[in-house]
Amino acid sequence: MVVGTWLTFDREGRTVNARLSWVSPLRTKYIFTTRSRGQAIAVSPEELAWQLREGAARLIVEPVALFDRAVSSAIDELAAQKSGAAAAA
Repeated sequence: MVVGTWLTFDREGRTVNARLSWVSPLRTKYIFTTRSRGQAIAVSPEELAWQLREGAARLIVEPVALFDRAVSSAIDELAAQKSGAAAAA
């Protein structure tokens, strides 16, 4: 999932639309924020997968084009390799 993706979350009997605003460097935590940024939802990839599977979260819009996602993924991979190489040195 890429930054900019919109999901609908069912929270305490109401629906909350939130955008993926941040992904931790090791991809262990996702932060979603509402349009007004008045609310933040922090979930692990496992929690998010469960919520999507159970219908407690639903995809609204994934606005990034396929090419942009591919480039972003490649850059993330290169950054991870670089930081891994730096840590090993």
